[in-house]
Amino acid sequence: MLIHGRLDISSPADIAWRMAQAWPDAELHLVEQEGHGAGGGETQELILAALDRFARTAKI
Repeated sequence: MLIHGRLDISSPADIAWRMAQAWPDAELHLVEQEGHGAGGGETQELILAALDRFARTAKI
């Protein structure tokens, strides 16, 4: 799961896009109105949804 703010100037979105292209199982989410960090609402929602999904599929 790759969650990336499109407005991130310290790590441009093309890096996340390239990584997703090289990683067949990657799931890339570009958040339009957010930059670097997880402070925005949409980014937080995506992170929590990913964590929930991973927790439900984890094999312990």
